[in-house]
Amino acid sequence: MSSHLNPSGNKEVAKRKLINAGGDILQTEGYHSLGVNRLDKQAGVNKKLIYRYFGNFNKVLETYVSETDFWLLFAEKFKIMKVPKGHAEMKQFFAELLKEQFNHFRQDEKLQQLILWELSSESG
Repeated sequence: MSSHLNPSGNKEVAKRKLINAGGDILQTEGYHSLGVNRLDKQAGVNKKLIYRYFGNFNKVLETYVSETDFWLLFAEKFKIMKVPKGHAEMKQFFAELLKEQFNHFRQDEKLQQLILWELSSESG
């Protein structure tokens, strides 16, 4: 790989910089500031690496989402949880689950901005 595209020469470091930069932009500037040029500037890497490592700009954000998504994180917790028995326990379980999801979303400004960006973009 040519050093002018990735001075560190480490693919995983460059990918992490791009993913983190996307989250940072969402939190500090909002979804309106998301774009290839802003992302590479924030990450401090050449924008060609976005396409080389992710294929396209949206994949960078999809990677960020997959790392912070409530349901993906919950799936790991679910593996060790006690399964509710009976209607009342099941009802309580789902009520708590939805409450936890709402709180997760309410506290994660990056996720809120990402959802706004996704809903308002034509990237579909």
